[in-house]
This record gives sequence, C-alpha cells and structure tokens, in this order.
Amino acid sequence: MELTLEAALQKGIDAHRAGKIIEAKSLYTEILNAQPKHPHANYNMGLIAVSVGKMREALLFFKLALNSNPSISQFWVSYIETSIKLDQITDAEVMLDQA
Repeated sequence: MELTLEAALQKGIDAHRAGKIIEAKSLYTEILNAQPKHPHANYNMGLIAVSVGKMREALLFFKLALNSNPSISQFWVSYIETSIKLDQITDAEVMLDQA
C-alpha cells in the first residue's frame, strides 16, 4: 500500500524523533520526489543536514521551505540561525528584517 504524502511525512517525523535518520531522510526524499516544494519535508531535510554538520545544504532546504510557506516562524528561525552559523551575517539580517 502506498502512503499519502501526509502519512509519509508523519512516518518520517516519527522516525526522525526516534533517531532513525536514514529512514526519515528516505521518507522525506520520497515526499520531495513527489512534491519538490513540500515545506515540511524540506524543513525536516534541513534539520537532518544541520544535525550532520551540512550547514550549506541545510540552508538550501530551509530556503525552499520558506519559499513554500513563509508563514511558519520556525522556518525563519532555522534559516537565520543557520546563516549565522555560516557567518553570513548580512543574509541573516536581511532575512530577520523580512521575517
């Protein structure tokens, strides 16, 4: 049986919370293959990228999440925090003004 996008997202979140990063990443990737602009799948891929030290990759995922749904404040926070970690202060300031 094929999962709906929302069921796959929930399963990915559950795996992510349980520390099953490979499973979570696989589920998020499946969602993004079906719907590349899915805000929560992009955001969660960004969280995984941060957790393994891939800040530039994380920033790309956070930007995609923001572009898809700018009304979620946590997307802004994660993008700005990651920009700061990458010493991209000007970008962080611009995003903070936009938020």
